[in-house]
Amino acid sequence: MPVFVYKAADRRGQTIDGVMDAPDARAVVERLQKDAYYPIKVTPHGERAPLFSLGGSRVRQRDLLSLTQQLATLFEAGLPLDRALTILEELAPHPRVRAIVSDLLRSVRGGASFSEALAKHHPRPFSRLYINMVRAGEKGGVLEVALRRLAEFLEARAAFNEAVISALIYPLVITLVGAGAVVFLMTFVIPRFATIFKDLNQAIPLPTQILLAISGTLQQYWWVGMILILGGVLAWRVWTATPEGRLSWDRAILKAPIFGGIALHVETARFARTLGTMLRSGPRSRACRTASSAAARSRPACRSRRCSPRSPSTWCASVKRRDGWRRCCSRSPTRLKRTCGSR
Repeated sequence: MPVFVYKAADRRGQTIDGVMDAPDARAVVERLQKDAYYPIKVTPHGERAPLFSLGGSRVRQRDLLSLTQQLATLFEAGLPLDRALTILEELAPHPRVRAIVSDLLRSVRGGASFSEALAKHHPRPFSRLYINMVRAGEKGGVLEVALRRLAEFLEARAAFNEAVISALIYPLVITLVGAGAVVFLMTFVIPRFATIFKDLNQAIPLPTQILLAISGTLQQYWWVGMILILGGVLAWRVWTATPEGRLSWDRAILKAPIFGGIALHVETARFARTLGTMLRSGPRSRACRTASSAAARSRPACRSRRCSPRSPSTWCASVKRRDGWRRCCSRSPTRLKRTCGSR
């Protein structure tokens, strides 16, 4: 049976460490909760950190999710904010996360509210949605509920991103393999045939001549192509960094024949999930603006900022007036179709 290492807290805020045999991590959590303990961290015994990380000094979404879940658990156990942050500082898996938690603890002990402390680290790793939900929880006295909803939201978003990546990874790999095969043929295989055709001293068909010319150009001037590609990427980065360029690029992506529909549905799902979380935890006056900031494409975000969040009927009517969102609203789940269609 697998062995798990756990860290839990009791009702007085005291933390304990231990080892437990269980079929999975969920069984460890259920057993600890049955014994009146609040599990903070449960990991398989012998699990090691990776030798290197591609994320550098950035906080990964997995670390942010773990931090939110642990903080919600400590609040549900009745621990004060400074004591919970002290425990999280000791449990931080990476130096970057530990530094952020230490800064949050200093700000809270200095008299700032938790939302104000989080705002110092905006937009990364704490987004506007994260800060606004914490602020709403502070004002309503239900911070543990807001943190738990945030954890559920981050978990659903991580699952959604993994599903999208899994769906796109296969065609991306096929495209890269195909492009690599074409480059290999043009630079290594076809030049050998060029030598054979030259030794035959016979007339070569026009398509073969064009293919040999392209192959020779790639062999001699490949560095020119690399410079053009790098220059194009740099120019694209500079252009999309401006609001006008970003809006034009997003408009072109959304109008693309195949990828436009995929991008539109992805942005609609992200916007609807964020809006639903904000409507449950915060005031409606900030819900639509905060949800629009979660959209990666600026065109749907601009449209959503013009939507009225005063009531579901006015919001749905405003959404239907936008041509880009009408199709997604008609293809959305049954509840959204019933809400929007009955108005």
